[in-house]
Amino acid sequence: MSDPAWIHVFDPCAEAHVPVETVSGKVPSELVGTLYRNGGVHSPDVRHLFDGDGMIRALRFQPGGTVRYESRFVQSATHRYRVRNERWPGVGFGTRPRFRLPRLPGRVMGASNAGNTHVVYHNGALYALWEGGEAYEIDPASLETRGVQNFGGLVSIEHPFSAHPKLDPRTGTLWNFGMVYGRFNKIRLYAIDKHGKSTLAHSVTVPHAVINHDFVLSERHAVFFLCSMRARPNVLLMPFGLRTIDECMRWDERYPTLVVAVPLDGGEATMFETQSWAQFHFARASEASGELVVDFSRTVNPTMFGAAARDFRHATFAAPYGQLNRARIDLKAGKLLSLEPRVDFNTEFPAVDPRDPFADDLVFTAATPKGQQGLQRAIGWLRPRDGTSDIYDFGAGCVVSEPVFVPRSPAAALSDGFLLAYVHNPKQFGTLIAVFDAQAPSNGPVYLGRIGVNAGFTFHGSWVAAT
Repeated sequence: MSDPAWIHVFDPCAEAHVPVETVSGKVPSELVGTLYRNGGVHSPDVRHLFDGDGMIRALRFQPGGTVRYESRFVQSATHRYRVRNERWPGVGFGTRPRFRLPRLPGRVMGASNAGNTHVVYHNGALYALWEGGEAYEIDPASLETRGVQNFGGLVSIEHPFSAHPKLDPRTGTLWNFGMVYGRFNKIRLYAIDKHGKSTLAHSVTVPHAVINHDFVLSERHAVFFLCSMRARPNVLLMPFGLRTIDECMRWDERYPTLVVAVPLDGGEATMFETQSWAQFHFARASEASGELVVDFSRTVNPTMFGAAARDFRHATFAAPYGQLNRARIDLKAGKLLSLEPRVDFNTEFPAVDPRDPFADDLVFTAATPKGQQGLQRAIGWLRPRDGTSDIYDFGAGCVVSEPVFVPRSPAAALSDGFLLAYVHNPKQFGTLIAVFDAQAPSNGPVYLGRIGVNAGFTFHGSWVAAT
């Protein structure tokens, strides 16, 4: 069986500093700033899609329409060990270290934080993030790693800082969480205000050890869907380097999903069990209607997606992996009112206008056309109020990254702006950068540029406007 057409998106990539060549169209004059993206570099010994050394990629959109690409490795303990020893040092999501004897838990887990999942800008600082541990602070201009950031001692290996912080635009507070496992399993909710002051806002005990990747803010709550991905008994071997995270978890749809809503202003969390489902990423949440309404990309088949992620270099990703869903919840009654799909195509990496993440407005997503298989190859969009949706398809064999929304101007109407995404096209050398008008993504890119090197497979990114 031949490898899929997109296989070279996973080729290892190197640090670079190159101009971006125009393929078609013109960079919008309003687009001045930097798109930062992060994702693991898949060297030959990496055995899982979610592993690999973190690399920050910066696309710098300059006045006059020129664009430059820069990339540097996150100088994590993982990367430094690999450079010295040419092998994987710690426990990745699915990559086990190459040593035979158990090691001290701190050494194993400390060497596992590759900082390879997200890159977020807040209060003048840029952070490279993973699931389990501290953040790495990155210089926004040079992309050099400044060091480990533990936010005043709040964050550590035992008390991690997740890869998906959420900014509340009303207050400028950056919220994030960490999952803590042990005798008592907890959600730790952190708040970093607009001045950089960090606090532990809540610590909520939950009944099970659950892998949880993301959460979402409504106007009044931090909302978690703790799905049916439970820890196996062998999780006790993971800190010693004898099992990977993937080997310690299992999906079992007989277990319910636990909905947890933590008040942002204090008070007891609301918690109740409902039907089983799984998800990686959320789009938005709101309580404006009196109900809690949550839009998210529901993972259709977690077991088959997990198998494909383990064999990512050769897998066809034949099973549908996600679909935008809307959950309607009565928090007072502790009840799920409805759970319904919102589009008829496959989705992942949903995004909204961050200036008002609570509004029932356009949702953008990486997508795969209905009836097709493979990694996401299209940009999709949904207007929730009337259910209108569509995609722009780059074609079979292509791979499209998470779209990042950029407002046309600070005062522009909601969802008036641009979508930025990386595109891997096996018929073209290097990586493409696509810019869409967010009001008409189905019309195709208004600008398409070519980075003259392979930028690899990235997970998440952030836009920082020029000042």
